[in-house]
Amino acid sequence: MKKNLLAFALCICIGIVFIAVFIEEEDTPTIHVSYDQIMNGFNSVVSMERGPVDNPTYRKPNYIGMSSDGSVMIQIIGNKKDVSETSIMIAVPKDDFNMSNRNMTFLIRFLENVAPNENWGSWINVALNNMITTGKPEVVEKENCLIKLSPTGSGIFSLVVKPIESIER
Repeated sequence: MKKNLLAFALCICIGIVFIAVFIEEEDTPTIHVSYDQIMNGFNSVVSMERGPVDNPTYRKPNYIGMSSDGSVMIQIIGNKKDVSETSIMIAVPKDDFNMSNRNMTFLIRFLENVAPNENWGSWINVALNNMITTGKPEVVEKENCLIKLSPTGSGIFSLVVKPIESIER
């Protein structure tokens, strides 16, 4: 009798954990883009590693990687099949035209991977000019994503992509 009761209790616990994990995956807003789509064209440039799932900031799978020269960093949060959030940081040094050019190309490629069929080159130019003038980040909504480009310091820019439904307004 004790074994049957213990087995029943174990089944209930496993069922609750399964339901909780299933509900969390279902309730988590996503950007409807896969890890592979985001990384298209970056695998030879950025070496990705899996971060700790028990990180209290994310509590879900997360991946982070950096280029060998440290000028490009990509972070991907969520399920590899349907990512919750992603970001890229790039260095755009004024004294290294080649690196600046290459990294701006990576920024455009990243945007094309996340939200194809847009003229991101034009948006980047306008956004950078606006940031220089106002000192404020540039934000745009595309498809189901909120995309925010921000200056983070001397010659470093951060671009974050989140699902619109995850943003408190």
